[in-house]
Amino acid sequence: MIKLDHLTIAVSDCEKSRDWYVTTLGLKIEFEIPERHTIAVQDEFDFTLFLAETPGGPGRPSCVLTFQVGDVEGMYRDLSKAGVQFVHGPQKTFWGYVGCGNGRNYLPLVDAGLNLHGLDISGEALDQLAARRPELAPRLTRADFRDLAFDRAFDYLVAIQVFQHGVEADASAYFAQAAAALRPGGLLFVRVNAVTTEVYFGHTVVELNPFGGLTVWYADGPKAGLCVHFYSADEIRELTRDQFRLLAGPREVVTRRAPPKTGTWAQWEAVLQKRRVD
Repeated sequence: MIKLDHLTIAVSDCEKSRDWYVTTLGLKIEFEIPERHTIAVQDEFDFTLFLAETPGGPGRPSCVLTFQVGDVEGMYRDLSKAGVQFVHGPQKTFWGYVGCGNGRNYLPLVDAGLNLHGLDISGEALDQLAARRPELAPRLTRADFRDLAFDRAFDYLVAIQVFQHGVEADASAYFAQAAAALRPGGLLFVRVNAVTTEVYFGHTVVELNPFGGLTVWYADGPKAGLCVHFYSADEIRELTRDQFRLLAGPREVVTRRAPPKTGTWAQWEAVLQKRRVD
């Protein structure tokens, strides 16, 4: 396991920077190296920042420094009184969870602190979720994501094993709607079936596309009578290249089924960012 030791930040005046971090943010001085014009400051959890004086100043910003605080609004007020200038005040990010169901994956994210709006086509599943956590009912919406109009753009969207429901045209509609629902720069976290899956239940392949994706119609099993799409990596890239920038993946995750079932189930995971308008 790797443990981060310190982060070096280029500054134009290490003494002024030291005074700011100590007086304004409450960090403590760990040590100073005068001959190198470097001062180390540390938070209460022993993470260290090296403030390294650099000729000509820091230049173009090259990193983002993130702090965790117990009271965002209170810290914002205190820092504002201390003269810190902010681009904007505290803002809550707006998350959407497409296909939240009865909350199996949705609730852990909410409990972690996310302002997460749940969307699902199943009224029964949403009723179960609302019964378990009544305080979340105002955040839940019953609708088909492909047809839903949004009052505001999402900062983040989560879609786990949802964009595979339906045929190829539905797959395209899911990603197009995700692009419409996100603000420029917003992120989409997605997991979908991969075409390398060894389909277990009785089925018929009803679609094949030039990118290697396919759609099956299930004859039996839990999805009997339904169509489900299986993506290739090239298909995901093609569906998203105009509206999104790929930040991570597609990464294939393969799971072997527990006996007595046989074969493997494969999924693609990816993180995509909606392109900003130049």
